[in-house]
Amino acid sequence: MQPKLTNLQAAHQSLGYHKLGGVGLVGVEVLVGLGLTGRQARVFLAVLRLGCGRAVDVMGVSLVHHQEIYPLINSLLSLGLIRKHLTKPLTYTAAPFAEVAQQLLQKKTRQLNSLTMQTQQLAERLQTCPRPPQTATPCFGTLFGSEQTKKHHQAIAEAQGSIEFVVSWVRFRQLCFHCEAELKAALKRGVRIRVAVEKPPRHNYPKWIGTLDGSAFELREMAAVPPVAFAIFDGAEVAVAYEPTTRLTLGPDLWSRHPGVVAVCCGYFDRLWAALK
Repeated sequence: MQPKLTNLQAAHQSLGYHKLGGVGLVGVEVLVGLGLTGRQARVFLAVLRLGCGRAVDVMGVSLVHHQEIYPLINSLLSLGLIRKHLTKPLTYTAAPFAEVAQQLLQKKTRQLNSLTMQTQQLAERLQTCPRPPQTATPCFGTLFGSEQTKKHHQAIAEAQGSIEFVVSWVRFRQLCFHCEAELKAALKRGVRIRVAVEKPPRHNYPKWIGTLDGSAFELREMAAVPPVAFAIFDGAEVAVAYEPTTRLTLGPDLWSRHPGVVAVCCGYFDRLWAALK
């Protein structure tokens, strides 16, 4: 039994059958990007394909429900994208696509320019707003989710003295992939990097690690996944993973400069590092 097609999939197949080919799907996406709704885009492409057709013909090609076809046609008429001919019954043709594209692009550009101006005005207004006085409530850190990879990039790039990692193999592999350039740059400026990592399968470390002279980079293996994964930057800031096997790009991570949190992580790393020696 074949799976039932959604209306959008069926519309794409219908447009293809009427010799729009791959333009069916691509055309809908482009027109939606230019500001039309998905149904408006399908109706316009149907009229364009038919050349000249009745509402019932447009409905059959676009697979729009009969209760929606006339409101959609009227909306396209008001936008100047299709034209109505006073025949019996009424028929419709599409404006030339080049003309339609230019019109929609100009409208989109005006909207973006207006939005840009409003954003700038809002930013200026917010800068001049008085800020409430800071409370004395202690903060142990900040949770970062989807932006945590960016945060790691920044922290490694700003480190001046040392970086220590306790990581699972999953996180270390992603760290090497996403932050290779920053790690190499840190080593070049004399930053000492120490890594305690879960022993990888087949000992397949990234190739660039094998090219290091070992003077500022040290790596020691753990037999199993560590109970916690974290990074320490210059002994002043830590990033603690929510779960040790969570991918670096998923998070969340707790980033903290609280002296107590930093001291706990530094003490744990020193004991672990000595044990692995």
